[in-house]
Amino acid sequence: MKQYPLPKPFRFSKNQESGQFLEDRNDRIHCGIDLYAPQKTPVFAVDNGCIRKIALFTSPDQNEYWNTTYEIILETEANYFFRYAELASVSVKKNDRVLAGDRIGLVGQVLNPDKIRKNHPTYIQQLAGKDKLSMLHFEMYDRFPEESDKYLGGNWFGKGKPNGLCNPGLLLSEE
Repeated sequence: MKQYPLPKPFRFSKNQESGQFLEDRNDRIHCGIDLYAPQKTPVFAVDNGCIRKIALFTSPDQNEYWNTTYEIILETEANYFFRYAELASVSVKKNDRVLAGDRIGLVGQVLNPDKIRKNHPTYIQQLAGKDKLSMLHFEMYDRFPEESDKYLGGNWFGKGKPNGLCNPGLLLSEE
C-alpha cells in the first residue's frame, strides 16, 4: 500500500493523547485518527477515486457539546474507503471523481467549548482544556462503512470494531 505524507500543519495525536486509532474511551473505541489542524485548513483526497457519500457527521441535536460538522466517504481506485469527518464544509458532490491532492473540504471544530461541562467524558474535557477542538477525523475501511446504531461521531459503542475498519496510520507518514 502506498504511503502518503501528512501535509503541514496537520499532526497525529501523540501517545497518551486523545485521538488515536482504537483508543479505548471506556464505553466506546475511537474508529479513526484525529489529525489536529487549525479550523478551515484545506483537506485533500489521499488517492484517486469517487465520492460515495456526503452527510452530516455531528450536530448539537445529537450531543449538546457538538457543533455541526460533515463527513465525506471516498472510494479509491484501490478499493479502500476513507471517511473524512468533522469537516466545516465540503467542496465536492456525491459521485464526483477526484484525484489525489484535490481539495475536498475544510477542517471543522466538532467541540463547542462553551457547552462542555464537568459531567461530560474526561477525554472531551481534556481536549477542551488543551484547546484541541479543530481536527480532521480520518478513518479507513476495506469495504463501504456500514450504517449502525453502534457508531456515533467517530466512535464504536459495540464489541470489537466495525466491519472492515483498518488502521489509517499505516497509510500516512509524518515525513
